[in-house]
Amino acid sequence: MRKLLLAISISLMALSANAQKLVEGNLDRLNQGDRVRLEIDYSQATIHGMNEQEFSEYEKDWNVDKPEVYRYVIAKANNKLGKRLVLADFSNAKNTIKLVVISISKKGSFICDALLLDENGNQLAKIEGIEGKGGTFGSKLNLIKDGAKSTGKDLGSAIKKFMK
Repeated sequence: MRKLLLAISISLMALSANAQKLVEGNLDRLNQGDRVRLEIDYSQATIHGMNEQEFSEYEKDWNVDKPEVYRYVIAKANNKLGKRLVLADFSNAKNTIKLVVISISKKGSFICDALLLDENGNQLAKIEGIEGKGGTFGSKLNLIKDGAKSTGKDLGSAIKKFMK
């Protein structure tokens, strides 16, 4: 029985350690201290089983709280990245990280992909499997904000992991 539990534990750790995958390109273009624009794309997202438009009609404060969700992602990603590079809403940055949200669960957990784009919008790299764990207690938007913080950490870890 102990061997079975040990095998399951090791398998789960291996899965969580390899959740993010660089499936296309590389992050060589990102250098120490670069300023990189971060944008979050909800156009393909399923939020609580709805698309973003439906969710914003259902949850009236979504458009009010969305900038705060963005700030949480940025703050936690930058915290993970340290001084390697800085993510923000830099309009003149030569590189953009586009966080494509695939889904946000009822608990606020995010599943995303991250794309590295050049100044012309050409895709240079793709990281799949960016995930953030949502909250356990609170309103729908508070759970989403908890998920945004966790997503920012995972995004920062993934970028750091795949940068040379």
